[in-house]
Amino acid sequence: MKRTYIKTAEQKQDVCLRIVRNLRQLDSFTVKTVSLAAELKIMMATTFLNMMKDIGSVHVSHKHGKQAYYVFDDYAVSKIKAHFSSFPDKKRMGAKVKAPVSEQEVRCGMPTVQ
Repeated sequence: MKRTYIKTAEQKQDVCLRIVRNLRQLDSFTVKTVSLAAELKIMMATTFLNMMKDIGSVHVSHKHGKQAYYVFDDYAVSKIKAHFSSFPDKKRMGAKVKAPVSEQEVRCGMPTVQ
């Protein structure tokens, strides 16, 4: 499994939609099947599954011991898109401007003797 950095809301939405697309045909699924289908580590799959559970697109079907089995809501894709469309797009405007630095500030640390 590759290491992925998922930071923006758009990337999170893509991962959630990939999970739904790959597992829609199953009657029920576990965290392990989410991990395998979306090519995520177990902890990331658990995080995304909990996020989707909070959104309301995934429900716990039943439990067998500690193992929980999940099912998708009928409107899972619509709920995911509606949830992530509420986030504003954060785009940086312009470049960072560096302030001019005087010679005294360049020499940090011990004072120098001239």
